[in-house]
Amino acid sequence: MSELVRSMERRVVPIRPNREVIRKDCNRKAKFHHNHKSNC
Repeated sequence: MSELVRSMERRVVPIRPNREVIRKDCNRKAKFHHNHKSNC
């Protein structure tokens, strides 16, 4: 468990305030494509 925590600590991505890059919202009706759904 401690190895997992150390691995995550090395890969921390900061949340930067006042970002200028705007992320676009996805306007799709379906969240997933039907081709990727299982038949179970």
